[in-house]
Amino acid sequence: MKTTTTTIFAILLAAAGIANAANAQSQSLTREQVHAEVLAARAAGTLGSGGEGYQALQFDIPSTLTRAEVRAQLEVARAAGALYEGEAYSGPAGTPAANQLTRAQVRAELAAARAAGTDYVGEAYPGPLAAGG
Repeated sequence: MKTTTTTIFAILLAAAGIANAANAQSQSLTREQVHAEVLAARAAGTLGSGGEGYQALQFDIPSTLTRAEVRAQLEVARAAGALYEGEAYSGPAGTPAANQLTRAQVRAELAAARAAGTDYVGEAYPGPLAAGG
């Protein structure tokens, strides 16, 4: 039993050594070789940007409009007031309108909710599912 275990261990150790030697040979590039690979990648347009966090996707979608047509559309949109300049963007199209209730109506609703015991303060609100809604 001890001989079998020793033999298996020796085989695994030899295999690991061979794999490590092959890996070391494949990664032994000179500084000039690495520099040449970088220049070739840059020339081919396949050189990634710096940093691991930025993984840009390149979309080469050709435009179906000419520059003059795009500029004409821009002028039409600007004349129609459909463009937002600077911080003038009012939000998404589905932004709800302001509350139509008066302050007195809101206060009356609050008083009714407190009297019924259905008002919640802070994080005590259990959510709509807890009330069966």
